[in-house]
Amino acid sequence: MGSREPGERFELLLFAQNLKYIQDCKVLYSHSFRRKRVHMKMIAKLTLAVLLVTFLAMGVFTGCASQKQMQEEQQRRDQARQDSVARVEAAQKAEREKVVADSLAKIEEANRLKMEEERLARERVEKELASMHTVYFAFDQSKLTSDARTKLQENAVILQRYPDRSIVIEGHTDERGSTEYNLALGERRAAAVQKYYQDYGISGERIRIISYGEERPATPGNNEDAWSKNRRALTKVQ
Repeated sequence: MGSREPGERFELLLFAQNLKYIQDCKVLYSHSFRRKRVHMKMIAKLTLAVLLVTFLAMGVFTGCASQKQMQEEQQRRDQARQDSVARVEAAQKAEREKVVADSLAKIEEANRLKMEEERLARERVEKELASMHTVYFAFDQSKLTSDARTKLQENAVILQRYPDRSIVIEGHTDERGSTEYNLALGERRAAAVQKYYQDYGISGERIRIISYGEERPATPGNNEDAWSKNRRALTKVQ
């Protein structure tokens, strides 16, 4: 080896140095590669951990959001149900109130009609009872004429329809004669009417007679026309 030329020795030395450099590079690369692998594994693990945390966070957030949405939806459904129930109850209440109001209105109308009918009936009764005929007598007489009997029969028919009503018969005379005589004559005339009613079937307990004589003339005057209208008997219902 000592016999080689300087140029050849230099080449061998350079080759040896290059070989050493290559070996060193291989070592360095090997270490660097291992470090990179470690780093890559760590990065992969970190990346996986980050992704896992992200997914978990997203899941939790999504779950919370979904839970909140479900709660809100349930609240909306509950509110809608409550509103629906409230509307139904309000409608039912309004219907009940309408039925009650209609019933009360019908009752009030029925009562009003009833009261009106009763009022009209009372008016008819009073009008009918007020239509009792007055009967007239001849001078100084208490005997009933045929015309008087006809009128008293019509009165009796009406009086029989109202057995709870009492009757007052007034006897009157004209102005001729004394006061005492005319009072007695007026009483006889009233008694004649009473007897006719009792004979017709009207209870005597309902009848009261009174004589006014000449005290209450129907027509003032000193002639036969006035006197004929004052000789009378009136039937009044109480």
